[in-house]
Amino acid sequence: MKKMFLTALLMVCVTIINATEVKRVACIGNSITKGSWLTHPERDSYPAVLQRMLGSKWEVSNWAVSGACISPECKNVYMQSDSYTQVKKSHPAVIAVFLGHDDARKPNQAHLGQFADGLKLMVNDLKKSCPTSRIILMTPTKVSSKGWDNDDNAIREQVIPAIQKVAQELGVSYLDVYTTADSRHYPDGVHPDANGAGCVAAALYTAITGKKQEYERPLSVPSMFSDHAILQQNTKVSVWGYGPAGKKVIVKGSWGASASAEVDAEGKWMTRLATPKASFTPYTMTISQGKQKFELKDILIGEVWLASGQSNMQMELGGFYRTAVEGGPEAIANSANNGLRLYRVPRGDSQRPKDDVLNEGWEVSGPASAVHFSATGFFFARQLQKTLNIPVGCIESANGGASIVSFMSPDAVNVYKDVRGEGINQYYKDFKAPAYWESYTWPQHTPTVIYNAMIHPLLPYTIKGAIWYQGCDDRRHPELYKQMYATFMKDWREKWQSGKFPIYYAQIAPYGYKDNTAARMREAQEQLESEKDSTFMICLMDNGLEKNIHPSDKPTVGFRFAQRVLEKTYHVEGINSDYPHYKSMEIREKDGKVVIRFTGADDGIAKRTKPLKGFQIAGDDKVFHDVEAKDEGNTIVLTPPAGVKPVAVRYCFKDYCVGTVYNMRGNPLSSFRTDNWDN
Repeated sequence: MKKMFLTALLMVCVTIINATEVKRVACIGNSITKGSWLTHPERDSYPAVLQRMLGSKWEVSNWAVSGACISPECKNVYMQSDSYTQVKKSHPAVIAVFLGHDDARKPNQAHLGQFADGLKLMVNDLKKSCPTSRIILMTPTKVSSKGWDNDDNAIREQVIPAIQKVAQELGVSYLDVYTTADSRHYPDGVHPDANGAGCVAAALYTAITGKKQEYERPLSVPSMFSDHAILQQNTKVSVWGYGPAGKKVIVKGSWGASASAEVDAEGKWMTRLATPKASFTPYTMTISQGKQKFELKDILIGEVWLASGQSNMQMELGGFYRTAVEGGPEAIANSANNGLRLYRVPRGDSQRPKDDVLNEGWEVSGPASAVHFSATGFFFARQLQKTLNIPVGCIESANGGASIVSFMSPDAVNVYKDVRGEGINQYYKDFKAPAYWESYTWPQHTPTVIYNAMIHPLLPYTIKGAIWYQGCDDRRHPELYKQMYATFMKDWREKWQSGKFPIYYAQIAPYGYKDNTAARMREAQEQLESEKDSTFMICLMDNGLEKNIHPSDKPTVGFRFAQRVLEKTYHVEGINSDYPHYKSMEIREKDGKVVIRFTGADDGIAKRTKPLKGFQIAGDDKVFHDVEAKDEGNTIVLTPPAGVKPVAVRYCFKDYCVGTVYNMRGNPLSSFRTDNWDN
């Protein structure tokens, strides 16, 4: 009797174990399966979506290898990968094979004749190693781009027929995802977005279970909406995200505001939420749709600014390219400030617009968050927060060595129609660009790629304004830069949907370029300043280094940005951020000396113990001579060389020159020239 009882108990235990046993699905594939082009592959790749569809009784594993091929003669053969070994060790209930895209690429087409044999070899090996596994051979999805040497004809005419034939011969399942793929969901013509991946998952779900389930995108928001975020005060801020099509999303702020939106057919939604005046009161914001709900905590209401540009904006508070930031260690040690929040966009580029970035979200200012943040952005935001005494959020999105065209959207770049640009035209077929761009050979000089990766994911987060520190890599084309800056400014304002927000920019600092281009670029930048267009310059004529393009004095840069913003945007009484501008020159009759007058120096040129340097005078021969200069009230008087009748004056009009002239507010005089002679 006891033996019978134990036997029965054992049978019951086996039954329970079998009932609760998790079934495994192994997804074999390439970069499409891996979700390499998705910002959140752990959530949006088709194996991840399939996991949600199948539920907790299944375990879906992603064993993708980017660029993997079936053909045994190719360089990157999937069967030779560690992932393939792991698939066989896992003994899954289902093995889904989604390969063939890379076999069809032109560099690999010489081996397409071995594709069918290679696939047979894999299937037979899987049958031997995993005899109880169900094998599903999936067709590649449609390719609509010839980028990366893709060839849809080879997929359609050679790869798919081979897959279908092998499936029939070896008695395994065949799944057509080629004809069901929607090109709208393949932004680069090859890799799916979240919706495209969801459709692949839905097809595979049906193949596995025999049931139909439509893909529903899960409720989510970009990392811009995280704990510790700062929202712009006294306005209606943009809040957006993703969710199941046709469903209603509700957004509520604990300060009493609420808003809602319906998710569109592409799984996107956006609404606007009213915000109160700035305060240090921590709020929460809840976002819900049906049973899906999450809460963002420690939200502050205040002022939000963007800090963007190239390497001098990217330069971290903790140092950069073996250059320490002046006052950096002390600033880091004293950076703890609950009223200052930092959001740092990881450096990157992309040939198509991204919808999110991978970072820590918003962070409260402190040593751990400040050390890698833009030094200029940090000193700027810290000063704003201190003076205004309200919460301030700073978004850093900067990328070294970048041309302005890389920060412009395709819409903005398409304004220029001379010569077809490089790289981007395969994704935006009507793209054309100025001729000189063709010589650019690195990503930071490729039109739109930084916009796609580092600006587009932020849109349209509501901001008060932007500070911009860029221009070194465009200095050879100052006249074109003026046109592009105007287009860039208009484009950003349209995309951000924050009205005609002010954009403050830094004039490039002196540096020993040795190509005689920097002074003309500074001249062009000075001409861009416009109260009407709400764009204002800070002068850095005293901030450069001859042999280091990344000056260490970032506290001055950040302060000058803050000083300008506090006067022009916030109208703080007592702050005057104007810098001296050249106004006129005249020859004084009594002694033949040259008198230079300025705007922005009504209360005088600041007295100095050191001599004023950098001034030159030329006569009709156009030969410039260094001359003695002395300040007299709000003018500077130059003594011409003997025998030279003054015709033109220049000040620091060269690549590198240390500015020595300041107004009474401590702001330097920009380099200038009174002539229009070519070099």
